[in-house]
Amino acid sequence: MRSALKKKVMKACLAQKPEMSRPFSKENAEHLFPTLDLPSRDSESWRKVNLSGLDIGRYTTNGTSILEIIENAGAAIEESAAQLDSWTGPSLTKPEDVFESISYTHAGRFLRIISGHKSVVRLRHKCGPGVSLIHNVFAEAPEGTELTLIEEFEGRESSEHTFWNSLTTIDCKPGSIVRYLSIRRFLGNEWNFHRLRTQQHRDSNVHASLVHNGGFVGKTFVNAAILEQGATFRGVGITTLAGREFLDVEMVAEHRANDTSSSLHYKTVLKNRAHSVFNGNLVIPPGTARVQSHQINNNILLDRSARAESQPRLIIQSDDVSAEHGATVGEIDPDALFLLMSRGLPEPDARQLLMTGFLTQIAEELPLSEEEKNQIIGDSLRRLYELP
Repeated sequence: MRSALKKKVMKACLAQKPEMSRPFSKENAEHLFPTLDLPSRDSESWRKVNLSGLDIGRYTTNGTSILEIIENAGAAIEESAAQLDSWTGPSLTKPEDVFESISYTHAGRFLRIISGHKSVVRLRHKCGPGVSLIHNVFAEAPEGTELTLIEEFEGRESSEHTFWNSLTTIDCKPGSIVRYLSIRRFLGNEWNFHRLRTQQHRDSNVHASLVHNGGFVGKTFVNAAILEQGATFRGVGITTLAGREFLDVEMVAEHRANDTSSSLHYKTVLKNRAHSVFNGNLVIPPGTARVQSHQINNNILLDRSARAESQPRLIIQSDDVSAEHGATVGEIDPDALFLLMSRGLPEPDARQLLMTGFLTQIAEELPLSEEEKNQIIGDSLRRLYELP
C-alpha cells in the first residue's frame, strides 16, 4: 500500500515539473521577477547554500558585462536582447528560481549561436565596471551538425564581492553532436550561479564538462532533458576549492524516451575549510524502457577540516533500466604515497603526482588541446599547493 502511494506521489511531482518544451516569454519573466525571493533553504536544491549575505537588488543594478568571442569557426552568431523570445521559442521555460529569472530580465548580454556543419565557438566572460555579470547564451545544433562550445569565466581582483549569473541553453536537434565546456577561474570573492540546460532529440549526443576553481559561494545546475530515442548524455567535471569557498553542483539527467543513456562523473579536491556538495539526479518516468545510466562522484580532502558531501537522488519508475551510482570521499591513498616515496620521490612531489593522476581522468575528456589540458591540471595544482 505504501509503495503504491509513493509511486502516485512521485508521478504527480514529476508531472508538475516544468518541461523544456513549455513556452514562456521574456515579458512574462519580467512580470514574475518582482514576486520572487531568494531560494529558501527549505528547498532541497538550496538546502546547503547559505545566501544570507546576498543582496540581489544591489547586484542587478550595478554591473557592466564583458563578453568576448575569442574563436568562431563556422557558426552564425547574433546578439540582441529584443530577439530573445524568437530565438529560444519553445526552449524558453518558466524560471526555476530568481537566479534564472535574472538571466531573462537583467542580462547584460544575450547571445545566439547556430552551429554550421562542424563549428567551434569560444567565449570569454568578464565582469566590467560594477560588481555583476549576467549573461544568457542560447545555442542550437541543427540536425546532423557538430558544435564545440567553450565558455571561460575570468574572475578579477576586487575588495568587494562580485556577482556572476549565467544561463546557457543548448538545443540538440536529431543526429547532432555537442561538446560543451565551462571553465571558471574565480579568485574567492564571487557569488556565482550558473545553469546549463540541454534538450536532446533523436540520436543526438551531448558531452558537457565543467572546470570550476574558486569562488565565495556558488551553485551550478546542469539539467539534461533527454527527449527522444537514441540520445546520449555525458556530464563530467572538476572542482578545486580552498579557504572557506563553497560550491554546490546539481546535475540532473531526465530520460523521457526509450533507448537512451546518460553518465555523470564529477571529481572534487578541497583544502583548508572548503566545502563542496554534489547532487547527482536521475529521473526515469513510468513507461520509459531500455535506459542505461550511471553516476560517480570522487572527492579528495587535503585537510581534515575540508568537507565534501555526495547526494545521489534516483527517481526510477520503470523496471527495464540499468542504473548505478557510487561515491568516494577520502584523503590521498597512503599506500600509493608510500610507494612513490619509497622509490625516491620527495613527499610534496609524490602528492602532486597522485593529484595529477586523479585530475587527468576527467581532463582527458575535455574538448581542448593536450597543451590546454595540461594547463587545466597545472592551474589546479598551483591553486591547491600554492605553487609558483
